[in-house]
Amino acid sequence: MNPLVIFGASTRAAAFSAIRAGFDPICGDMFADADLRTYATVLDVPHYPHKLAEAVGHLPPLPWIYTGALENSPAVVDRLSERNTLWGNSSASLKCCRNPWYCRDILQQAGLPALELCSSSSAPPRDGKWLMKPLRSAAGRAIAVWGPETISLAEPHFFQQLALGTPIAAAFLATSESAELLGISQQLIGWGQLNAPEFGYCGSVFPWSDCKSHLEGLVRQIGLVISRECGLRGLFGIDLISDGQCAWLTEVNPRYTASMELIEHYWRVPLLEWHRRACVEEGFEVRLPEVPWESQDQYCCKVVMYADRAARALDLSTQIPSAIDLQSLPRLADIPVAGTEILPGQPVFTCLGKWGKCYELPYELIQRAEEIWAEFPCL
Repeated sequence: MNPLVIFGASTRAAAFSAIRAGFDPICGDMFADADLRTYATVLDVPHYPHKLAEAVGHLPPLPWIYTGALENSPAVVDRLSERNTLWGNSSASLKCCRNPWYCRDILQQAGLPALELCSSSSAPPRDGKWLMKPLRSAAGRAIAVWGPETISLAEPHFFQQLALGTPIAAAFLATSESAELLGISQQLIGWGQLNAPEFGYCGSVFPWSDCKSHLEGLVRQIGLVISRECGLRGLFGIDLISDGQCAWLTEVNPRYTASMELIEHYWRVPLLEWHRRACVEEGFEVRLPEVPWESQDQYCCKVVMYADRAARALDLSTQIPSAIDLQSLPRLADIPVAGTEILPGQPVFTCLGKWGKCYELPYELIQRAEEIWAEFPCL
């Protein structure tokens, strides 16, 4: 046995990555989906995330990692790390990289582009040129354009200058020496065909087909500054907006991110093993293959279907993959347990695929997702 505890709102993608890296995942999340239950030990977490330490209390001390959005709970991270070794970023690093003003300042000091910010106590004009964002953000939750009719959030929030362009995400591995750019993906945000909220994350395409060399260099510089100044180790991601000429940081995700399973399949690399080594070894160096395992024209994609109505989950157990490896990408993932009640606005399942044409791939997967979702009976 090579156990690894994984906590987060949804742990399936990281758990499958752990299996591909040779670990035996023990997971606690908000969904405990059917495919996760098939391949991992699933812990009962009745009051997520506040009871996570109790959920693992009966186990011996084990290494652990977190996925989204546990970075918003540094006190929980501290408590879990008292008896379990954290492979990842401590609360001290979280308080830096999750502070939008700190990130803006260090980028400006490095001569890099950064979006302007306003605090909730000094709200900007309601002119549609700002986004209202919760400080404890995750997957685009509660983000809104700040306009005349926008209702102010009751929770702690701030305002970020609205940038127009393509949403992208860059994946990095931070070592004791530097931070290696693993790749840049295009993010699918707010797609109506997937019933996603306006700014809700609903998928990724890797690699980003419109990436230019100067943009890749800029993204690499931004990641290096964030990693160095925030003291990051292991896997982390940054979300950005690019207009084709420039790219602006919108958020830092200091852990395994949604797009990373696509990167693993594209390059056939065990990212969580690299993550472990980056966290525990001094001087660890990582090198990506020179070319992907199939061809330069291969794209990997995932789309997340959201519920636009109350429904009951189908029995999709036949869709659970027969093996978890670096050679095959599951067609369907995050599969809800049959009979589960699904409420409007909740993520339902994920469709994944590979294709030679990046612009067609999301629509192929969306069609598949729509057909599956249409079969779910209404409550």
